[in-house]
Amino acid sequence: MENRELSMCEKPKTRKYTHLAHLRGNTLKKHMFGLEDVVRRIVKQRISGQKLGFAVDVWTEDGNHFIAIIAIT
Repeated sequence: MENRELSMCEKPKTRKYTHLAHLRGNTLKKHMFGLEDVVRRIVKQRISGQKLGFAVDVWTEDGNHFIAIIAIT
């Protein structure tokens, strides 16, 4: 997996290999933030009022660093 800038979806070479509708980087970012709000709301509803703990998992693979925060009910 590569860490690419969001404007990659606007580049001619990327456009050449997709059949998806044209998408600008700003539009992609807007939809990503909108999705974050939806996911946050759903998670909040599902764990509301429950006792829970958190687990943190951190790892590196091929020079990429990953962090996962997991809620445990």
